[in-house]
Amino acid sequence: MTQLTKKEIKAWEAPGGGGCVVDEAVVVFKHKETGESYTGTVVMVSDVRVGVDGKLAIVETTEVVTRS
Repeated sequence: MTQLTKKEIKAWEAPGGGGCVVDEAVVVFKHKETGESYTGTVVMVSDVRVGVDGKLAIVETTEVVTRS
């Protein structure tokens, strides 16, 4: 898979620290069996929280992929 573009499309903060970041990327990937190339869009939502050590960490991600 090759990433062609990436941009942050939304970010917001949680009241207790952390928050969410939404990124969108355009990717090209090849079908394993046929070798055909497809262009797709990936949207990733990252849930960021402050851990017990006080550092920010991604605690969960959700990805949605479409292809043309």
